Amino acid sequence: MIRMMALFLFLLPAAVAAQEFPARYNVTGVASDDVLNVRAGPGASHPIIGELAHDAVDVEVVARADGADWGLVNVGERSGWASLAFLARQPGEWNSAPTAITSCFGTEPFWDITGLNGTLDLRNFGEPVFSAPTSGPMAAPWAGRLGVTASGPDGHLSVVVRGESCNDGMSDQAYGLSATVISEVEGASEMWLGCCSVGR
Repeated sequence: MIRMMALFLFLLPAAVAAQEFPARYNVTGVASDDVLNVRAGPGASHPIIGELAHDAVDVEVVARADGADWGLVNVGERSGWASLAFLARQPGEWNSAPTAITSCFGTEPFWDITGLNGTLDLRNFGEPVFSAPTSGPMAAPWAGRLGVTASGPDGHLSVVVRGESCNDGMSDQAYGLSATVISEVEGASEMWLGCCSVGR
């Protein structure tokens, strides 16, 4: 327990610059009979690998291409690039609103967590494992890292989210947030690594 808490304290928020991504965007300026193409690279000359509907909302843009107005998005089981000229950032996203995180997830084992700003719900292979109210709102403003904890009659759960590129290990999708989860439930201590999403 002491070693787990020491690790958690080491990972707690540090004073680093706020980041722009990931953030939620809405498709804009695309005709109702058209789509926004998602390409293999950041530019119109790259092959089309997917598409976003003309009225798509809550599109998670993970990163911006260096020197280009293109954003990295997920379509199907892979990531690709969409023109930011046709994507409008939702107000308040991301660096000023860390509560936009919708879920964290990982493999080996397959786990997911929702409710990072209310009640933490942990599932393993889709089965409920832990649920308890968080001990307070997540750290704000966003400073590159944030931590949230929850305690209940069955144990404790701590989640540290960091702004850095992440892959779920099962697809070619990309995410802009990674997670470290420390679970102490029913006497068993475990640490899991995974990704988080603001749009999943």
